[in-house]
Amino acid sequence: MLKTELRQPLFSQDGLYLAPFASIKRNLLDVYDDDQPDGAPPMMKLRQQEFRVGLNAGLPLGKLGEIRAGIARVHTSSTLMTAAPTVMVSLDGDDSVSVPIAPDSSSETVGRVEFEIDQLDDVLFPRHGYYVDGYAEMALDQSEGRYNTAHIRALWAESFGRHSLNAAFETGGQFGNKDVGRYTFDLGGFQHLAAYAQNQFSGNYVMYGRLTYLAQLKHFNSGPIRGTFAGASLEAGNVWNSSSAFARGPWRASASAFLGATTSFGPVYLGVAMAPGGARNVYFQLGNQF
Repeated sequence: MLKTELRQPLFSQDGLYLAPFASIKRNLLDVYDDDQPDGAPPMMKLRQQEFRVGLNAGLPLGKLGEIRAGIARVHTSSTLMTAAPTVMVSLDGDDSVSVPIAPDSSSETVGRVEFEIDQLDDVLFPRHGYYVDGYAEMALDQSEGRYNTAHIRALWAESFGRHSLNAAFETGGQFGNKDVGRYTFDLGGFQHLAAYAQNQFSGNYVMYGRLTYLAQLKHFNSGPIRGTFAGASLEAGNVWNSSSAFARGPWRASASAFLGATTSFGPVYLGVAMAPGGARNVYFQLGNQF
């Protein structure tokens, strides 16, 4: 994802501001049917691209965080990377035909409200505090393919000497529309079901939780490496395409163990992960992922 933004204060440096922006995002998605068993191949593979340009108005909330509201023009397109899947459509009488599922492209105007509250003591290696962010986005056009989405994430951290525990939760989905196939949410990769490939699962709805234990091994007062640590995590979650299946399972799980270091250019992780059914992954991660 690439994004550029200009923040212009209106009255004071720490008050209300305007922020025109433009962004482009491209994802390779594996899309699964809600009824597919674990380990089955994806229903289809898509390349999805989103371009948006818009204007936000923001207000800092002191040291707590900030809120934003804005409007944007969004163009989304998707391209099939595999043969087009089909769905059976009934005709008059007892006849039916197989119709390809064709990805499309669309442009629409959306309104968006979002907030961020950051009370973590350290963005790289949080030992105390909490973080919450979320958004609601509503299509302002009257097109049939319009979509509305909402999403919220939360992270809590607490430490006991050199030992830390943090818990993360995430959920989101579409509302007020008929499960438009935008596949807005992804799971897979480090701290997002680590036993699976990056963004391996995509859908219209998501629910995910993670519990992570960290032990600080060594702390350095200077130099490019600030500290080293070891950790383990347990994760569970999934994505779904329809509102009727949302949060009803099946659930995917992952467990991982890793070594890491906080450095002057961000945290570094090296770990292994596994999941029921035989999925395994070895990963190297530079930088945090919520």
